[in-house]
Amino acid sequence: MSELNSNMESLARGMLEEDIVKFGDFTLKSGKKSAAYVNLRDMISVPTLFDQATLAYADTLRASDILTKPDGSLRYLEGIPEAAIYYGGAVAREVGAPLLYHRVKAKEHGQPRAIEGRFEEGDEVVLLDDVVTTAGSKLEEVTAFGEFGLKATGVVVLVDREQGGRTELESRGLDFATAMTLSGIAKYALDERLAGVTQTIYDSLLGELDPAELG
Repeated sequence: MSELNSNMESLARGMLEEDIVKFGDFTLKSGKKSAAYVNLRDMISVPTLFDQATLAYADTLRASDILTKPDGSLRYLEGIPEAAIYYGGAVAREVGAPLLYHRVKAKEHGQPRAIEGRFEEGDEVVLLDDVVTTAGSKLEEVTAFGEFGLKATGVVVLVDREQGGRTELESRGLDFATAMTLSGIAKYALDERLAGVTQTIYDSLLGELDPAELG
């Protein structure tokens, strides 16, 4: 039985039908072999999926309380460049959170700033990204915000590839939440006979994942 709720199942089905998530035999950019290929960036060109993903992020934030400070106010939200920039504003608007924007290259005219938005030293921010495999890019963003006196307190992703990223982030004291896991999407595809997922492909995928992060 799938671990996904009905809303997430609908999103997962759309991602599978649009080849956003594919299962089979792939060689990744790193050169590693994998039973799964994930390209969540393409969803910005599929409006229905973009809207569903926005709601999935919002539901995950609400369910985890990761965005809520002890006094009930909301932390800042930031979409990590480049993959999650598009979602930052949409999700912030959906949940009513203040937004910050990190320029990859600080502007050279006017008042040079790398972080756009109104904030004060010591303010807290939750980072939004599309997927987590390892924690590398997330920790780089934590460091970047720290240089401006901002404290990243958590990370929220749409899909956790369950390959050590969550464990690494939590070991650094960051809260973590995900809308879906890669194994959950694969199990749904197997159960529903979608995307050509067979028991062999499913078992091969599980062999790539960190056992400590499964479930």
